[in-house]
Amino acid sequence: MDDTYIILLIIGGTVLLVGGFLYVSYLFDKKRTEAIQLVANEMGLAFEPKGDNTLLAGLSGFELFKHGHSKRLKNLIRGATRQTEIALFDYRYTTGGGRHQQIWRQTVVLFRLNQASLPTFTLRPESVWDKLGAVLGFKDINFETHPDFSKRYVLKGQDEAAIRRVFNVRVLAFYEAEPNICTEGAGDQLLVYRRAKQIKPEEWRAFLDEAFKVLTVFNSSSTGW
Repeated sequence: MDDTYIILLIIGGTVLLVGGFLYVSYLFDKKRTEAIQLVANEMGLAFEPKGDNTLLAGLSGFELFKHGHSKRLKNLIRGATRQTEIALFDYRYTTGGGRHQQIWRQTVVLFRLNQASLPTFTLRPESVWDKLGAVLGFKDINFETHPDFSKRYVLKGQDEAAIRRVFNVRVLAFYEAEPNICTEGAGDQLLVYRRAKQIKPEEWRAFLDEAFKVLTVFNSSSTGW
């Protein structure tokens, strides 16, 4: 067996392997989209499987959407209530390249509020890297009255006074009891997601209910905005 034949075998095997991976990924995505469409139908909400690039572009100022490249929003469910417009969707982005490339997948709830103006803030569960950053002098907004909240979460934003008004006793107590929710706010928009977690289709309704609890607790503090 000469070297040329071995090289061709390696190339052919690689092509088959990559092709097989892409096909399995396609089938997985197709099955997920079909399952999410059923969820949208059950809830009586509009479904856009290919997403909305205009919506994605409008979210570029949020921390979640500042990272990586090859960003894509899909499996978009939309609806509205008297107090808010709702968007529930899958979001994917890529960091690195080549052998060091990593794809991140999220499920996100976006509320667009009718009568509110939130200060710009980012709230996420504290990680080991955040603890290291604190040692190195990187600061976030802490509350002496709620040490459990300050231990569990990293809260950041430029207008600290306005953020403190929003994060009143009720809001802080809510997050102390729910230690794994990521939340971002700015103006009339509120994002809710779990870090690096794509929610299973059968759990989307429960996830939306969870996000509504976040919305409710912020609405309850609206007199301080």
